[in-house]
Amino acid sequence: MKDRCSKLSNNSLLCVGDMETNMVIVDHTAIDASLPPVHIQVKPRLLLITHGHADHFRYAHEYKSMGLLVAAPRHCIPLIENPAINQMATIGWAGPIDEKLVTRYFIGKGVRVDTPLEPGRINDSIEAIAAPGHTPGHLVYLVETSDPRILVAGDTVLGHDYLEKNPLPYHTSTIWLEGSLNKIKSLNADILVPGHGEPATGKRELLKLVDRNLSKIQESLSLVEKNLPRPDEQPIYTDEVVARIAETLGLSHSKRAYSALSPTVRALLLALKHMGRAETITRRGVLAWRRAQNKKHRPH
Repeated sequence: MKDRCSKLSNNSLLCVGDMETNMVIVDHTAIDASLPPVHIQVKPRLLLITHGHADHFRYAHEYKSMGLLVAAPRHCIPLIENPAINQMATIGWAGPIDEKLVTRYFIGKGVRVDTPLEPGRINDSIEAIAAPGHTPGHLVYLVETSDPRILVAGDTVLGHDYLEKNPLPYHTSTIWLEGSLNKIKSLNADILVPGHGEPATGKRELLKLVDRNLSKIQESLSLVEKNLPRPDEQPIYTDEVVARIAETLGLSHSKRAYSALSPTVRALLLALKHMGRAETITRRGVLAWRRAQNKKHRPH
């Protein structure tokens, strides 16, 4: 493997690992573990994980075997220690799950977490900030170095190219994600490192990237809304909405489409209902969806 790390600032590295997942190393702290330690010259002492998806802790067990302490968001620990929970939550709890049906971002080796993290100061130079939405327990890390302030955003923020290639980015709560993105806009950072894609340097580029993520949420909401029946039509079940979205995106024949789309479509449906743009009808004891009779756009 060629060198996949480059200097982010005088004392920090940006490493691009498996599935183009970003990893940041500042002084003796690594944030996320998408690249094996054998490819990193600087050996950290502490590993911080942003959230419980396997592409962000894929090699955490290797770092732990070197003696690193592993710290992670308290509410993501079950997913990090047992990645199969992500698979079962989407496909079904009976298990075992055929990995061919599961998005590859959920497939990996778990690692025992040494330190549960809550929002707040981790040490003199790093602050953990709650940023739920992509996952309920997601944390972002604001790192104060000798020069720039680096915000390692995990998958709360995604890069421009990634957003172009992924028409419906995965998340579990649209409302929380929008709130987290707006919170990030208010933070005093000089460099923003998204979970996937190129960093944004300078306040102007940082805001531009966050605004693009916010726009993507609006595009996703509109996509789901357009695939709902009209108010005078028969409502359809949630999985039928997922099927319509998969067909619209050309993913109907993908074995992994359901595990990637289902949580996100559900999150978007709940947001549309919250905004007064969709309504639910109970049919045979199961919720069914259609566009709202009288749209009343309410803010998140």
